[in-house]
Amino acid sequence: MKLDHECVRDLLLAIESVETIYSFDLEPFHKEQVVLQKYSYKTLCHTAILLNDGNFLIAKDKQFYDGMVNVEIFRITPKGYEFLAKIKDLKKWKQILAKASKLGEISLPIIAQIAWDIVR
Repeated sequence: MKLDHECVRDLLLAIESVETIYSFDLEPFHKEQVVLQKYSYKTLCHTAILLNDGNFLIAKDKQFYDGMVNVEIFRITPKGYEFLAKIKDLKKWKQILAKASKLGEISLPIIAQIAWDIVR
């Protein structure tokens, strides 16, 4: 499954907007957040797990007996907040994506490195 760069930014921004200190499930969150409804639930789960793997987010995927998967979101990590601060501005985000597009298919760590390079 491909990494959707726009989904990375939108998901982090949506999670940041939550005012709870408790964990929450991604499935109902997906339905509540208008900005996330343009993504499939599968894409959001994939993105959340990749953000977790990259230490941008603390999340846990849960597989149920019927094959369904859910992701429980706990919090954005300090590394995730630092990354989010660099990609929050839409103009800077477009610069990051423009530079990334010249490299072709790129991973989350590469996007983060480009963000660090552009926004110093």
